[in-house]
Amino acid sequence: MTTGAPAGAADLEAGLRKSEPCKACHGADGNATIPGTPSLAGQPVYFTHWQLIKFRDGRRKDPQMSPFATNLSDTDMADLAAFYAAQPPRARPAATDAARVAAGRQLAELHHCTSCHRPGLTGQQQAARLAGQDFDYLLRLLRGSEEFDLIARARIFLDAFPRSRLRPAVLRLYAEAAEEAAIKLSRDAGRRLDHNEMVAGGAPEFSYFMNFNELDRYNRQGIRFVFDPATKQFHYDGAAWREIVRRYPQSPEAVEARKRLGATATPTRR
Repeated sequence: MTTGAPAGAADLEAGLRKSEPCKACHGADGNATIPGTPSLAGQPVYFTHWQLIKFRDGRRKDPQMSPFATNLSDTDMADLAAFYAAQPPRARPAATDAARVAAGRQLAELHHCTSCHRPGLTGQQQAARLAGQDFDYLLRLLRGSEEFDLIARARIFLDAFPRSRLRPAVLRLYAEAAEEAAIKLSRDAGRRLDHNEMVAGGAPEFSYFMNFNELDRYNRQGIRFVFDPATKQFHYDGAAWREIVRRYPQSPEAVEARKRLGATATPTRR
């Protein structure tokens, strides 16, 4: 099994023939209509090829894609990637307004999304085309993310789509990931703590934890932690849980939010 770079030569006609099994989900020309299924039309050749490699090699897993990709050759993948790249993309239906589109554009620039995905979010090389994908696919992408990637992607979604119907679900993902991060940060900071250095320096122990360098990247994503000096544990401050309860009190996510907020009502120090 090879995992080399995409082949230089590709056959579009062969790609069309080989795309037959893909049509049911991704559409005849790569423009999907099923919520949660990505459109492939207009995706950069390298991006599609590399995703197929990852599915084939088991680095990405999906109950529908993985079996299909298992027996693909490098030539098959090159042909499919070239075929889909040549198809004109059509934007998926989405309710938007001019003000939010403008705000989203500014946020994409602020978070440097355009440095990889290009100013129009049309993608390039191994960076995916994001323009025209639907909200359900964005949520599926978030749920498939892990650790810090999930937080970063959720933050972009929350900033760009403040009134999305998916906001409660994304807020829950964001909050759950923040709580997992708090556990990891507590463990990592505790392992790296040098008690002899603390004694020699004369600084209070909690100051080491609150200046732990890994906190910075979470702070930049809007995540704030509080520190319990008695247990030497970080805790997520619960801002996303509180927003769910405040803005979406009847949602399924609000039930879980109330449980989490009740469980974390303990004295802490910032």
